[in-house]
Parts: sequence; structure tokens; C-alpha cells
Amino acid sequence: MISRCSVSEIISLYIFSAWYWFVEWFSRLLWLRSGLAGQVFMRCEGKTALITGGTTGIGFETAKKLLSFGMNVIIGSYSSSAESEKCLQLLRSLYPKSKVEIWYVDLSSMDSVKEFAEKYLRSGLPLHILINNAGIMFAPYKITEDGLESHMAVNYFSHCLLTKLLLPCIKQSGNPKCKARIINVSSCLHFLSQIDFSDLNSL
Repeated sequence: MISRCSVSEIISLYIFSAWYWFVEWFSRLLWLRSGLAGQVFMRCEGKTALITGGTTGIGFETAKKLLSFGMNVIIGSYSSSAESEKCLQLLRSLYPKSKVEIWYVDLSSMDSVKEFAEKYLRSGLPLHILINNAGIMFAPYKITEDGLESHMAVNYFSHCLLTKLLLPCIKQSGNPKCKARIINVSSCLHFLSQIDFSDLNSL
């Protein structure tokens, strides 16, 4: 079982999160003022991006931004069909000139990840940007059908597998003038702890 966090650990977590938010905000401000954002995204029209966990939170806002630049976006999501449809309708109403689809994937299951990747490869779509964004946090302790701790399965192993399976498509889609990209969204919380690489299922 997961041990309960002490009050001091929780306070430290929030203090560190606030500090890290400021660092990210300041970095983003410098990036926007430099004008580099416009130079990068002005070349994205008609390109295709795949993002996991794009129906809520950071993923949803990322999908909106990509669509606003004229990109076509595929969202891999575990959300219910009703939630996905609601999200899909909203995005299509906001950005009617761009194409967006939501495909089901359960990142706690490696078989589901394989099926998702195979579906993408069969679609014949190029892949210019892969954004490994989906993740869980503070979920109850659980071992998946693959024998992995659920946080490690969803946040790490599933995205490693997805990237490996889609890598040929990513390589084929990129070129010297418009390189394909793999973006991994992570949490700053890893700074607060250590990973026992000899036993990745340990907590």
C-alpha cells in the first residue's frame, strides 16, 4: 500500500510546485517575446500531430493551440464516448478548418497501446509531432494486466512503447526543412524523490 504523505511533505510539494510554475512562466514569457514561437508554428499548417490525454487539462489546451495553427490533430484518450464526443464537437466548432479526431486508448494496457499504434499506422497519416502527455497522479495502488504498477504503466511504459511503434512513421514524416518532433510532458515531482531502477514496481 502507498504510505500517507506527512504534512511537511505536502507543504514541500506545494512550495516546490509554486516555484517551478514561476520558472516555467518566466521561460514561456522569454520564448514568446523572442518571436521564436511564431517562426516555429507558422510552418505547421497541414501537418499532423498526435497527443495522448488531449481531452482535458494541459493536453486539451495543447490540442487547441495546435489546431489554431492549422494542424490536424489526433487525440488518444481514455475518456468515455460521451465526454470524447463533447470535446470533439467543441474543438471542431472552434477550429472548423482543421481536422481533429479522438481515438480510444487505454494506456494501462500494453495491448491497447499496440492496437492504437496499429490503427494509426493503417490510417496512412503522417506524424509530424508526437506528444506523450497523458498521465495519472495519486491513483490507488494497482498492478495492471501486464504486471506493472499503474503509474509506471500509464505515465512511462505505455508512452515508451507507443513511441517505439510509431517511430518509423515519425522518421518518414520529417525532413530537413520540417523536422518531426517527439515531445514528452512530465512532472516536476521527480525532483522530490528517487527512483529505484532495480525495481520499477516499488513505491
